[in-house]
Amino acid sequence: MADNVPTHLTTYNSKQDQIEFTTAVSWPIAVAFIQGYFEIIRQNPQPETRYDTLKQYISFLYKGLQSFI
Repeated sequence: MADNVPTHLTTYNSKQDQIEFTTAVSWPIAVAFIQGYFEIIRQNPQPETRYDTLKQYISFLYKGLQSFI
């Protein structure tokens, strides 16, 4: 994931009047995603609850990050 984020940031920046995001934020974005993913797994021992929460998490992040893709 960390390897894909810089590409998306570059594409996003090319559509803007100025550079808004540098590739320096790529690693923290990837780490935050993985950390959130594992935290959901840790906090939700029931498979159904875990699955539903992960779906919500991924959907939320995808919708929020669509502007970069």
